[in-house]
Amino acid sequence: MIAFLGLSKCLIKKKSLKGVLERVQKDLFLIGTEIATLPSFLKSLKRRIDKERVDYLEKHIKDLENKKVLKESCFYLPADNLFCGYLEISRAVTRRIERRVISLKNKKGLKNQFVLIYLNRLSDLLYLLAREGERNPKKVKE
Repeated sequence: MIAFLGLSKCLIKKKSLKGVLERVQKDLFLIGTEIATLPSFLKSLKRRIDKERVDYLEKHIKDLENKKVLKESCFYLPADNLFCGYLEISRAVTRRIERRVISLKNKKGLKNQFVLIYLNRLSDLLYLLAREGERNPKKVKE
């Protein structure tokens, strides 16, 4: 997933959008670290997924929603270009990770509620970014 986001990043002209994807990549490393850490060592982690990181995603989601990147009641076939295709793969993988984290939560193995919220919001953001890439392809190098 982090690699597909990296490929998406390579296809973007707009630096601010590259920054968003890079931050998401870093956050995904945090999630992986947090999930792989034994509960007794979680307090020793310097950074964890928290409300501030979820709020960051939600801010970008609202920005895209305000641009009206979605047509009302419209079904989208994924991948109008490579950028959008990599984002759609990333979104599908995010949904798969989300389902696995739910299983982990059900087994009492997830200690941080923000991990699941973050993943859910991330898939929404990736979907909207792909729609923006279709609507405004000048942001994409091809």
